[in-house]
Amino acid sequence: MPDVAIRPFQPSDGVPLADLHRRAILAISSDFYSLAERESWAQGLSADGYARSAANGEIFEIALGADSTPIAFCGRKGDEVCGLYVAPDFHGRGIGKLLLARAETAIAAAGHGRVTLAASLSAVPFYLAHGYNEAERTGFTSRGGLFIQAARLEKVIV
Repeated sequence: MPDVAIRPFQPSDGVPLADLHRRAILAISSDFYSLAERESWAQGLSADGYARSAANGEIFEIALGADSTPIAFCGRKGDEVCGLYVAPDFHGRGIGKLLLARAETAIAAAGHGRVTLAASLSAVPFYLAHGYNEAERTGFTSRGGLFIQAARLEKVIV
């Protein structure tokens, strides 16, 4: 497992999380989404959005880099992983795997027998490699107004 510090969300995380989130979306390969789709998806991310989500029950865990800045985050609520983003410079180091495992453990400890999530098409192989099954192809309207294709996945955890 990677040697990173993990801590809960703090209100001061809003600006770095919005930046990390934006960079992660824009770094997705054009094999999956056009530049216009990625820009539309990343549009309107704001620092206060994470605090609003936390106030509405989403629980965030933040992975910190050597300089104590956020390098990845995972949000969960109920039986759902609401989002998992890793800064592009930290892809492939096991940080996403670590945050996903922690979310699954917390979801199971809360009494849920499965984990659900919506994933970008580029993230589907990651989740399949970690025991998820694709339930359906779906999508969402981005903050910028474009329809973004996605997939619903689930994993039985008991």
